[in-house]
Amino acid sequence: MKMKNILIPMLMIAPLMSSSNVLALDINNRVASAINSEQTDDINNWMPDKNVQNTVRISLGLSSSSQITKDMMNQLNTFTADSEVFKSFDGLQYAHNLTKLSLVNCQLPENFQLSFFAEHTPNLTELRISNCNLVSANLTGYISFYHINKLDFSNNQITGTMSDFNQIGSFMTAEEVNLANNQLSGGLPFEFPDGIPGIKVKQDDVTIKVNGSWDASDNFISAQDLTGNPISYNQLVVSGEVDPTTPGIYEVIYKQDFHNTWHNYSYKKLTVNVITDLTLKVKNTTLFKGDTWKPTDNFDSATNQFGKSLTVDDLTIKGADLVDTKIPGIYKVNYQNGTLEETTTVTVEDYILGDINRDGLVNEDDLVAFADYLNTGKLPTNVTEEYIKHAGNLDTGGTDPNAINEDDYLALIILLNNQ
Repeated sequence: MKMKNILIPMLMIAPLMSSSNVLALDINNRVASAINSEQTDDINNWMPDKNVQNTVRISLGLSSSSQITKDMMNQLNTFTADSEVFKSFDGLQYAHNLTKLSLVNCQLPENFQLSFFAEHTPNLTELRISNCNLVSANLTGYISFYHINKLDFSNNQITGTMSDFNQIGSFMTAEEVNLANNQLSGGLPFEFPDGIPGIKVKQDDVTIKVNGSWDASDNFISAQDLTGNPISYNQLVVSGEVDPTTPGIYEVIYKQDFHNTWHNYSYKKLTVNVITDLTLKVKNTTLFKGDTWKPTDNFDSATNQFGKSLTVDDLTIKGADLVDTKIPGIYKVNYQNGTLEETTTVTVEDYILGDINRDGLVNEDDLVAFADYLNTGKLPTNVTEEYIKHAGNLDTGGTDPNAINEDDYLALIILLNNQ
């Protein structure tokens, strides 16, 4: 490996990027972008450190820190500070396009972890934390930088071996590396082949039907340690439970522990989707002119591929806007849940005020039928109670079909006398 602009001591680090780690960072970016949409937060809530606010303000060319929004953080390319005291770097997780981070003679937050920047600012090309009392405890966990070409961790208190440093996750090929004036022991670390360490699986996104079989070992292909030697599945730590009997989205992580001074590791993250068949149940409805109707009236139930209950708002509905309950007729309404599709009918029936027995005429026979209904609840042949509630609602002209009574009977008598 060819090195340029070598500073002493020198560190040679090979590229160790894996597609799964890129995927994991991409997922983090999308999640943070969703959070970014909330623009009403006071900056002091999501970026509490005033020195961070001021450094960002200067870099963005703003006159006031209150002008900074989460969306605006995507415009931040450089964060440079000298002799500042930081209590928190919260807020910088929104700076996804940050390419240069430089901290010189600064006081780091208590319990600072470099993994904070590895997870949230993956596009860094220059990283400098010099004379900031950086210690090995700040370098634990999963740390991946894929684009670094200049690295300066000089004049700190880092302990351990040189090879420990190379085990900070999947690191980088750096043109310029400066680790001078730390407490690292040992010689230069060896060069690692491209893609090592690495964990390979058959799929990063697995989908199985409910009650199907799946095991994490079935999806495993291979793994390599830092020297390129193969590692068996049993040497990995696999976390995340998958219940094939219950639809849902499950996360599984294959983790390789380097067992070094700083307890760093690499991992492969994947999603297991346990799905079931979509369901959609609808029904036909019948109503009378003037009644109200809405799509929920013809809808019973629906579930998605994960068995989650859906509402009408989750479906695609066609034809609902054509249903006009003022005009009798038969209307078709189509409901779609993904690939499932059902067509229902909305039947709007007509009625004649006073035609209680529904024979098309208003006469004394209707008066007898109406009296029977009001006294005993008896219905005429082939006539529903819903029809009578509309046709018999004479005193309000059919506008209140749920309140027929003796007043409507009297209104029918008057109507017959006036014929």
